[in-house]
Amino acid sequence: MEWERKLYFPNVCQVKVRKTKTERHTGNEEDLGFDGNKGKYYQFECRGVEQRIYLDELDSALENHGVVLLESYYKTLDFLKKKYETSVDFASTFISPFHVQEIKELTEQGTRLEDYLPDLMLDSLIKRAEKNGKTLTRYLIKELELRAEDSVNEMRFAHKYQYVITNHCFESDSRWELPVLIGEPKSVVNSLYNIIVQEEGNIDYVDKGSNYSFLINNNI
Repeated sequence: MEWERKLYFPNVCQVKVRKTKTERHTGNEEDLGFDGNKGKYYQFECRGVEQRIYLDELDSALENHGVVLLESYYKTLDFLKKKYETSVDFASTFISPFHVQEIKELTEQGTRLEDYLPDLMLDSLIKRAEKNGKTLTRYLIKELELRAEDSVNEMRFAHKYQYVITNHCFESDSRWELPVLIGEPKSVVNSLYNIIVQEEGNIDYVDKGSNYSFLINNNI
C-alpha cells in the first residue's frame, strides 16, 4: 500500500480501520482505539479484537476524493459490498500468498491448506515482527499463531472478491526496501494500480476471485 501511494497516488485518501491496541500493532497511535471517534460505524470482531469502520469518515472520503483505499478484515467484505457496490466504482481485491494454480497442484497431491498455509504465514509474521523490532513474547507468539491459523479461513473467502493478486513477497522481503521497486514486488504494485484505474493488468498476477471457489470445500 505504501508503494502504491508513493508511485501512483500520493494524494489518495486511505481510510483507517480503528482497532484496540495489541502486541502485534506497529502503526501510529492515532490508528488505535475509539476515543474521540463519533458517528455511525460498522463494528466487527477480528480474531477476538473489536474493530470499527467509521462510516461518516468513509462516506466523506468517497465524496471528496477520487480514489479511496480501505484495507480491512475479510469479514467486512459482505457489508461493504452491500453498502457501496452500486453507488461507487467498488473494486475488491484479495492478496494471496499462493497462485491459484499452485493451490490446485497441491490439492491434486492430497495436500490441504491446513498442511502448509499456517506455517508459511507464521514464518512471515515472525520475520515482520522481528523486522519491526518487536520482542517475541509468548503473548505475541500466541497472537501471531492465531492470525496464521485464520489465514486458512481468509483464503477460503477469496472467491468472494472480484480480484486476487498473487504476492509471494512478504513484508520481510528486502526488495521492498530498495529505492526503486523491482521484480515481483513491482508487478504486485502495478497489478493493484491496474485494478484501480480499470486497465488490463498482468494476467500472471491478477485472477478472478471466482477461480478460488474450489477452496470452499472444507476438505481442501
